[in-house]
Amino acid sequence: MSHSKIPSQVLAQLLLCSALAVPLLAQDSVPVRNRPLVAIIDSFLRHPGLGPSARAVTESAAVRSDVMVNMSMNFVPFLCHQDSNPFVSAVHAMLMMGFVAGNMREQLRLGRSGDQPAAGLRGELTVYHVLRAQGVTYRSPELDAWPDTSAATRLQAVADSLAAIKGDPCAHHAGG
Repeated sequence: MSHSKIPSQVLAQLLLCSALAVPLLAQDSVPVRNRPLVAIIDSFLRHPGLGPSARAVTESAAVRSDVMVNMSMNFVPFLCHQDSNPFVSAVHAMLMMGFVAGNMREQLRLGRSGDQPAAGLRGELTVYHVLRAQGVTYRSPELDAWPDTSAATRLQAVADSLAAIKGDPCAHHAGG
């Protein structure tokens, strides 16, 4: 068996993903009744895909009365770029699920319903960085411009500024 040296860029991405995942693992501040769903959300955020955990998050978001997610185009700017490629569509679906999962997770952690767009952005960015670390070649200039997920104050400022956008959020995107 041969062992190859891990390229430093891959190692840096793995370390970033590990750092992003750390806040997802602490469930002691989550009300007991919400811990099973939070565990599913955390699983999705660590291993994004379109499988069972994504379906569970989607179904829970649709039926739970203790969760409210406002999904505005302002928070998913990559959708302004029209693309019918199935690969890009799948990445977009996972990024949207990241927003929903992060938003839901914070509400479940707090034990009360109320849109949490900054936490949604954190989930969206976590999925984006995990996918990039896995070698997914998709890029989003908008997501690249947002602060990293450890900068909670800056993420809140980004969420507030995105929520304040009135009119067509895609108007400033070329081709959007």
